[in-house]
Amino acid sequence: MNDSILENLKPYMLYEEHLRSWNCISTIVETPPTVIPHIIKIQPTKASTITIPKHIQDTLFWCFYIIVEGYHEIDYVFQYPFKYEQEFKYKCIAKLKPKLSILKSLKINIQSVESDVVMNKFLTLSNLGALAIAQEKSILVKCDELYYDFNYGTSYYLIERRGHIFFLHLGDVNDLIRTIQQDCYCINPRKVIKSVSAYTLKELQTISEKLKLPIRNQDKPYTKQILYDAISSKIKKLT
Repeated sequence: MNDSILENLKPYMLYEEHLRSWNCISTIVETPPTVIPHIIKIQPTKASTITIPKHIQDTLFWCFYIIVEGYHEIDYVFQYPFKYEQEFKYKCIAKLKPKLSILKSLKINIQSVESDVVMNKFLTLSNLGALAIAQEKSILVKCDELYYDFNYGTSYYLIERRGHIFFLHLGDVNDLIRTIQQDCYCINPRKVIKSVSAYTLKELQTISEKLKLPIRNQDKPYTKQILYDAISSKIKKLT
Protein backbone atom coordinates (compact mmCIF):
# COMPACT_ATOMS: atom_id res chain seq x y z
CA MET A 1 0.00 0.00 0.00
CA ASN A 2 2.87 2.34 0.86
CA ASP A 3 4.40 1.62 -2.50
CA SER A 4 1.12 2.51 -4.20
CA ILE A 5 0.86 5.87 -2.40
CA LEU A 6 4.44 6.78 -3.28
CA GLU A 7 3.85 5.89 -6.88
CA ASN A 8 0.82 8.21 -7.01
CA LEU A 9 2.78 11.10 -5.47
CA LYS A 10 5.80 10.69 -7.68
CA PRO A 11 4.72 13.28 -10.34
CA TYR A 12 4.65 15.97 -7.66
CA MET A 13 7.99 15.21 -6.06
CA LEU A 14 11.12 17.35 -6.65
CA TYR A 15 13.10 14.90 -8.73
CA GLU A 16 15.90 16.24 -10.89
CA GLU A 17 14.20 15.23 -14.12
CA HIS A 18 10.99 17.02 -13.03
CA LEU A 19 12.91 20.23 -12.32
CA ARG A 20 14.54 20.09 -15.74
CA SER A 21 11.17 19.65 -17.44
CA TRP A 22 9.55 22.49 -15.48
CA ASN A 23 12.43 24.85 -16.30
CA CYS A 24 11.87 24.18 -20.00
CA ILE A 25 8.49 25.90 -19.98
CA SER A 26 8.92 28.95 -22.19
CA THR A 27 7.84 32.37 -21.00
CA ILE A 28 5.93 34.39 -23.59
CA VAL A 29 6.43 38.15 -23.33
CA GLU A 30 4.30 40.30 -25.57
CA THR A 31 6.42 42.97 -27.24
CA PRO A 32 4.55 46.12 -28.16
CA PRO A 33 4.58 46.87 -31.89
CA THR A 34 7.27 49.24 -33.10
CA VAL A 35 5.83 52.66 -33.82
CA ILE A 36 7.40 54.25 -36.89
CA PRO A 37 7.38 58.02 -36.46
CA HIS A 38 5.58 60.05 -39.12
CA ILE A 39 8.14 62.08 -41.04
CA ILE A 40 6.94 65.51 -42.11
CA LYS A 41 8.57 66.64 -45.32
CA ILE A 42 9.19 70.38 -45.45
CA GLN A 43 8.68 71.77 -48.91
CA PRO A 44 11.01 74.48 -50.28
CA THR A 45 9.89 77.97 -49.36
CA LYS A 46 7.77 79.61 -52.00
CA ALA A 47 7.78 83.33 -52.62
CA SER A 48 6.10 85.34 -49.90
CA THR A 49 6.15 89.00 -48.92
CA ILE A 50 7.55 90.92 -46.00
CA THR A 51 5.37 93.80 -44.86
CA ILE A 52 6.79 97.05 -43.49
CA PRO A 53 5.14 98.24 -40.22
CA LYS A 54 2.50 100.95 -40.54
CA HIS A 55 4.55 103.60 -38.74
CA ILE A 56 7.24 103.32 -41.43
CA GLN A 57 6.38 105.66 -44.33
CA ASP A 58 9.11 105.16 -46.93
CA THR A 59 8.36 101.53 -47.71
CA LEU A 60 10.46 101.50 -50.92
CA PHE A 61 13.58 102.56 -49.01
CA TRP A 62 13.09 99.88 -46.36
CA CYS A 63 12.55 97.18 -48.95
CA PHE A 64 15.96 98.11 -50.37
CA TYR A 65 17.48 98.22 -46.88
CA ILE A 66 16.30 94.66 -46.22
CA ILE A 67 17.66 93.50 -49.60
CA VAL A 68 21.13 94.74 -48.62
CA GLU A 69 21.20 94.22 -44.84
CA GLY A 70 18.82 91.27 -44.42
CA TYR A 71 15.68 91.02 -42.30
CA HIS A 72 16.74 88.91 -39.30
CA GLU A 73 17.23 91.95 -37.05
CA ILE A 74 14.73 94.23 -38.77
CA ASP A 75 12.31 94.31 -35.82
CA TYR A 76 15.05 95.90 -33.70
CA VAL A 77 16.03 98.27 -36.52
CA PHE A 78 12.42 99.48 -36.82
CA GLN A 79 12.57 100.65 -33.22
CA TYR A 80 15.20 103.23 -34.27
CA PRO A 81 14.39 103.80 -37.96
CA PHE A 82 15.86 107.30 -38.33
CA LYS A 83 19.27 106.24 -36.98
CA TYR A 84 19.59 103.21 -39.21
CA GLU A 85 18.12 105.00 -42.23
CA GLN A 86 20.72 107.79 -42.08
CA GLU A 87 23.62 105.41 -41.51
CA PHE A 88 22.56 103.24 -44.41
CA LYS A 89 22.02 106.16 -46.79
CA TYR A 90 25.51 107.54 -46.18
CA LYS A 91 26.98 104.06 -46.62
CA CYS A 92 25.26 103.78 -50.00
CA ILE A 93 26.44 107.24 -51.08
CA ALA A 94 30.01 106.28 -50.21
CA LYS A 95 29.70 103.28 -52.52
CA LEU A 96 28.39 105.46 -55.38
CA LYS A 97 31.68 107.26 -55.99
CA PRO A 98 33.58 104.24 -57.38
CA LYS A 99 30.66 103.69 -59.81
CA LEU A 100 30.97 107.14 -61.38
CA SER A 101 31.66 105.84 -64.90
CA ILE A 102 28.52 103.65 -64.86
CA LEU A 103 26.43 106.54 -63.57
CA LYS A 104 27.72 108.83 -66.31
CA SER A 105 26.94 106.26 -69.01
CA LEU A 106 23.35 106.19 -67.75
CA LYS A 107 23.25 110.02 -67.53
CA ILE A 108 22.76 109.88 -63.74
CA ASN A 109 24.04 112.92 -61.88
CA ILE A 110 25.79 111.68 -58.74
CA GLN A 111 25.46 115.00 -56.88
CA SER A 112 21.73 115.07 -57.53
CA VAL A 113 21.35 111.49 -56.30
CA GLU A 114 23.38 112.17 -53.15
CA SER A 115 21.30 115.23 -52.32
CA ASP A 116 17.95 113.58 -53.05
CA VAL A 117 18.71 110.39 -51.12
CA VAL A 118 19.79 112.27 -47.98
CA MET A 119 17.29 115.14 -48.01
CA ASN A 120 14.09 113.72 -49.49
CA LYS A 121 11.52 112.03 -47.29
CA PHE A 122 10.87 109.26 -49.81
CA LEU A 123 13.19 107.25 -52.05
CA THR A 124 12.28 107.60 -55.73
CA LEU A 125 12.43 104.75 -58.20
CA SER A 126 15.11 106.51 -60.24
CA ASN A 127 17.28 106.90 -57.13
CA LEU A 128 16.60 103.28 -56.22
CA GLY A 129 18.23 102.41 -59.52
CA ALA A 130 21.31 104.44 -58.57
CA LEU A 131 21.54 102.75 -55.16
CA ALA A 132 21.18 99.36 -56.84
CA ILE A 133 24.28 100.25 -58.86
CA ALA A 134 26.11 101.25 -55.67
CA GLN A 135 25.23 97.99 -53.89
CA GLU A 136 25.45 95.82 -57.05
CA LYS A 137 21.93 94.45 -56.71
CA SER A 138 19.44 93.31 -59.35
CA ILE A 139 15.97 94.51 -58.44
CA LEU A 140 12.72 94.29 -60.34
CA VAL A 141 9.93 96.59 -59.15
CA LYS A 142 6.40 95.75 -60.29
CA CYS A 143 3.79 98.51 -60.35
CA ASP A 144 0.55 97.08 -61.74
CA GLU A 145 1.15 96.51 -65.48
CA LEU A 146 4.52 98.29 -65.39
CA TYR A 147 7.87 97.18 -64.07
CA TYR A 148 11.30 98.70 -63.53
CA ASP A 149 14.35 96.53 -64.15
CA PHE A 150 17.55 97.47 -62.31
CA ASN A 151 19.92 94.67 -63.28
CA TYR A 152 23.27 95.26 -61.56
CA GLY A 153 23.77 92.07 -59.53
CA THR A 154 23.82 88.30 -59.86
CA SER A 155 20.27 87.35 -58.83
CA TYR A 156 17.00 89.26 -58.75
CA TYR A 157 15.01 90.62 -55.83
CA LEU A 158 11.36 91.47 -56.37
CA ILE A 159 9.59 94.52 -54.95
CA GLU A 160 5.91 95.04 -55.68
CA ARG A 161 3.81 98.15 -55.25
CA ARG A 162 0.20 97.72 -54.14
CA GLY A 163 -1.55 101.05 -53.97
CA HIS A 164 1.03 103.38 -52.44
CA ILE A 165 2.85 100.72 -50.40
CA PHE A 166 5.83 98.63 -51.51
CA PHE A 167 6.31 95.01 -50.47
CA LEU A 168 9.42 92.86 -50.69
CA HIS A 169 9.00 89.29 -51.91
CA LEU A 170 11.03 86.61 -50.15
CA GLY A 171 11.89 83.08 -51.20
CA ASP A 172 12.07 81.83 -54.78
CA VAL A 173 10.90 84.63 -57.07
CA ASN A 174 12.32 83.33 -60.38
CA ASP A 175 8.96 82.25 -61.80
CA LEU A 176 7.35 85.54 -60.79
CA ILE A 177 10.19 87.51 -62.38
CA ARG A 178 9.85 85.63 -65.67
CA THR A 179 6.07 86.14 -65.74
CA ILE A 180 6.37 89.87 -65.06
CA GLN A 181 9.05 90.32 -67.73
CA GLN A 182 6.86 88.50 -70.23
CA ASP A 183 3.49 90.06 -69.44
CA CYS A 184 4.21 93.59 -68.21
CA TYR A 185 5.79 96.67 -69.77
CA CYS A 186 9.30 97.73 -68.70
CA ILE A 187 9.94 101.47 -68.43
CA ASN A 188 12.92 103.66 -67.72
CA PRO A 189 12.21 105.76 -64.60
CA ARG A 190 14.26 108.67 -66.01
CA LYS A 191 12.46 108.68 -69.36
CA VAL A 192 9.19 106.80 -69.10
CA ILE A 193 8.17 107.27 -72.73
CA LYS A 194 9.79 108.52 -75.94
CA SER A 195 8.19 110.67 -78.64
CA VAL A 196 5.53 109.10 -80.83
CA SER A 197 7.84 109.12 -83.85
CA ALA A 198 10.25 106.77 -82.03
CA TYR A 199 7.74 103.89 -82.16
CA THR A 200 6.31 101.78 -84.95
CA LEU A 201 2.63 100.91 -85.00
CA LYS A 202 3.47 97.32 -84.04
CA GLU A 203 5.55 98.47 -81.06
CA LEU A 204 2.71 100.65 -79.80
CA GLN A 205 0.26 97.76 -80.20
CA THR A 206 2.56 95.47 -78.18
CA ILE A 207 2.94 98.08 -75.42
CA SER A 208 -0.83 98.60 -75.36
CA GLU A 209 -1.45 94.89 -74.92
CA LYS A 210 1.01 94.72 -72.01
CA LEU A 211 -0.77 97.69 -70.41
CA LYS A 212 -4.11 96.00 -71.02
CA LEU A 213 -5.27 98.73 -73.39
CA PRO A 214 -7.42 98.08 -76.51
CA ILE A 215 -5.65 98.26 -79.87
CA ARG A 216 -8.70 98.47 -82.13
CA ASN A 217 -12.21 99.80 -82.29
CA GLN A 218 -14.32 96.84 -83.40
CA ASP A 219 -12.55 95.72 -86.60
CA LYS A 220 -10.61 98.92 -87.18
CA PRO A 221 -7.09 99.21 -85.63
CA TYR A 222 -6.31 102.36 -83.70
CA THR A 223 -3.86 104.79 -85.24
CA LYS A 224 -0.39 105.39 -83.79
CA GLN A 225 -1.48 108.67 -82.21
CA ILE A 226 -4.52 107.17 -80.49
CA LEU A 227 -2.43 104.28 -79.14
CA TYR A 228 0.35 106.63 -78.04
CA ASP A 229 -2.02 108.97 -76.20
CA ALA A 230 -3.66 106.06 -74.37
CA ILE A 231 -0.26 104.64 -73.42
CA SER A 232 0.97 108.04 -72.18
CA SER A 233 -2.14 108.47 -70.07
CA LYS A 234 -1.86 104.97 -68.56
CA ILE A 235 1.84 105.36 -67.76
CA LYS A 236 1.22 108.75 -66.14
CA LYS A 237 -1.49 107.18 -64.00
CA LEU A 238 0.78 104.30 -62.89
CA THR A 239 3.94 106.28 -62.18
